[in-house]
Amino acid sequence: MSEQLDYSASTSVRPSALALLRERDPATKASAAQRFYERLLAGDTTLDTTADIPDPLDLPGRPAAPELVAPSSLKRRSMQSDAGRAVLLHALAHIEFNAINLALDAVWRFPSMPEAFYRDWFKVAAEEARHFSLLSARLVEFGHRYGDFPAHDGLWEMAELTRGDVLARMALVPRTLEARGLDASPPIRRRLAQAGDHASAGILDVILRDEIGHVLIGNHKPTLRNVDDAARRRFNIVPFIHKPPTPDRDLETKLRSEWPGILRWMIEGCLIWQRFGLVRPQVVLDATNEYFTEQDSIRQWIEERCDTGKGTLSDTSTNLFRSWTTWATANGEKPGTTKWFAQALARQEFKSFRKNKARGFIGIEAKPEPVRTHWAD
Repeated sequence: MSEQLDYSASTSVRPSALALLRERDPATKASAAQRFYERLLAGDTTLDTTADIPDPLDLPGRPAAPELVAPSSLKRRSMQSDAGRAVLLHALAHIEFNAINLALDAVWRFPSMPEAFYRDWFKVAAEEARHFSLLSARLVEFGHRYGDFPAHDGLWEMAELTRGDVLARMALVPRTLEARGLDASPPIRRRLAQAGDHASAGILDVILRDEIGHVLIGNHKPTLRNVDDAARRRFNIVPFIHKPPTPDRDLETKLRSEWPGILRWMIEGCLIWQRFGLVRPQVVLDATNEYFTEQDSIRQWIEERCDTGKGTLSDTSTNLFRSWTTWATANGEKPGTTKWFAQALARQEFKSFRKNKARGFIGIEAKPEPVRTHWAD
């Protein structure tokens, strides 16, 4: 184990997620993740969403085996033999082990997210841990254990690529990787059943049911702490406002004769994109702007509780942060740290100043707090 931690005694959610991520023993990691999530549901944990946790160099915790190789060097084997099914079960167990790590990494790495974000991703970690445990136990019944066959590192590479960008992580993990798993699971399950391996097929049923929920986690529009140009460049809100009265279960069959026309339409769209770039329709622009207006709580506070004017106004950081904290608390927002607040004001293009021992910002001044009188006065 990379870090000696009594998982049963630890209560803080995000540091515990990091410690579990650093755990090298797969069985310990899986069982401890499930137990900690049970305690989280029972209210026996604490959560500091704003804490900045240093990034250790030994991530993720994993055993010396399996050997990690290039994906192209992994050969497919027939599911008709026990040996082939053992290789498949090992590959699935490796996917689930990495999925535990990806979920735990999301919990500890990204600060200042809504509390539901951390609960959701710890739930994912616990369910992926259960999947890993089921597959590992089934693998033992074939005379093998996790680590007996080579595997690739593609899933954790996704974590490395998105380590500094929660938006990219949410787009690529639940909406891409998990969604691909939904597509791949039914045919694998069918082939296992055709080979007579109903026990392994039953495990795939459990995984498929849970993975649907994991994909849905990625459907939430995230709560943004920083509404900056980087976020605006990456987000497009596409409103799906048409809901058919009843699902047409024969739609795929009906569309089959239209496939050539649909393909032509897709190609023409791709050619237009290559020539002109992504042209966003007005309905997308309106929905996206509305979303950013809702998310920019700092701008809302400025408009409601501050006066602004370049070069004519200034205020201390202490007074501005006090005003922001009062407004944020009243509106169900977490005020965050003074460092985060200063960065947020800088992104709003207010210039900082320092005079003697006082620090503050130019161009903004907090309004006096409204006097609250007793209802009977």
